[in-house]
Amino acid sequence: MLLPVNAEEWIQIFPAGTTVGRDGRGPYLLADPEAVITASRSTVDLFIDRDHAADLAAKGTEVKAAGWIKELKVEAGAIFARIEWTPPAQEQLKNREYRYISPTFLHEPGGRVTRILRASLTNDPNFEMKAVAAADREFSPPTKDSTMEKLAQDLAALLGLEGDNISPDAIIDAAKSLQTIIAAIKADFEVPAEAVTAEAIIEAIKAKTDAAVKTEVASQVKKATAAISKGEPDPTKYVSVSIMQELQTKVANLENEHAAEKATASVDAALKAGKLMPVQKDWALSLASKDPKAFADYVEKTPSLIRDSGLASYSAETAAAQAGLSPLESTIAHQLGVKPDALKAELKKTA
Repeated sequence: MLLPVNAEEWIQIFPAGTTVGRDGRGPYLLADPEAVITASRSTVDLFIDRDHAADLAAKGTEVKAAGWIKELKVEAGAIFARIEWTPPAQEQLKNREYRYISPTFLHEPGGRVTRILRASLTNDPNFEMKAVAAADREFSPPTKDSTMEKLAQDLAALLGLEGDNISPDAIIDAAKSLQTIIAAIKADFEVPAEAVTAEAIIEAIKAKTDAAVKTEVASQVKKATAAISKGEPDPTKYVSVSIMQELQTKVANLENEHAAEKATASVDAALKAGKLMPVQKDWALSLASKDPKAFADYVEKTPSLIRDSGLASYSAETAAAQAGLSPLESTIAHQLGVKPDALKAELKKTA
């Protein structure tokens, strides 16, 4: 059995937030419901017709009122209207001849709702809103229980709980866990007992953190200053620039001296082995110092220019007596390993 429809009652006339019509129009945004109510107030009651007859009927057609909007208010972000129904409309609602309400309103180009002009009883509403009349009185304004349900949903969202039909026990457990975490934070960061807001706790944490950082920095600066004033920097971490430069110079000198000694020894050995002529000594020393490997390769590939035949004991005076050669010619003959007479003969051919 249907409950009787009251002559005056509150019904939802515009949904909260963003709404898209069933026909695809929209979205429409009820961003400031209080401002919309202010803009909708008039010196006369707002009109409620049937099937939007006031907007769709031919000009001159008589449109009878189904009711009058006596008052508007905001509930949970939606706009509700206190309606004074006409007796015929009450009868139609009770008999379910009409079940829904559809607002006529103004909006900005972007869809922001600015004003409600009137409303209409309809059975084909564009917005998803509860029926005006039903056996379970779906059109009733929010009750204390529905307000508490909304509060529970908001609290669950704040606590990070997800899903539908979150139980009160789950909300309580999450709140207790949060309370434990907050208590631990307050203890660790010495938050004053009277600091109960999130902002106060954050400020206390920042203050202690800043203080700890400042203390550590001050300590490090103090240690560094003391070390500098004593002229005793940590020898495991710091080396004097002058000492480092002196050490580098000494190492470089030692390396150069060692290279020069090795080059001299290599060149002397090559001269003794007949791999070089005395006129090549300066060039050989330069190459052996700069590129020891290249000099060693050169010596290895160069044939000996002398034969070890007792030249050290061979005198120019002895050679002068042989075949009438001069001391130089005698020495050349000995180095080339030819007989003095043969050399003399060759010299005569080229004379």
